[in-house]
Amino acid sequence: MCWGCRGVTRVETVTHETFIPPHGTEDGVVISPDVACLAAFAFLELQHHRSVGQERDVWANLLSSMSLLPDGAPADPGIQADWLDCRQRAQAGNVDARLTFRSPMVEG
Repeated sequence: MCWGCRGVTRVETVTHETFIPPHGTEDGVVISPDVACLAAFAFLELQHHRSVGQERDVWANLLSSMSLLPDGAPADPGIQADWLDCRQRAQAGNVDARLTFRSPMVEG
């Protein structure tokens, strides 16, 4: 099982009427929280392999914190609380992943 998802044994049934997939998931695939955790890990691991230099170290540190111990708990217990918080924010619609550009601050 994945960090933040321990004890999940089933996925709620979701119908077309109750689920409108976000942009980019037109296929309407619904995945369990465990699969979402593993997909996030796989995505970050891919980014780690594509990175170089100090950036690679940042990815490695994050991935090692997310890695699961033999008992299924994350190597860094704090990562579980972070994941649950982010998952709740996403489920509540409180994550804005749109690319925005901000003007640099002008010192006066």
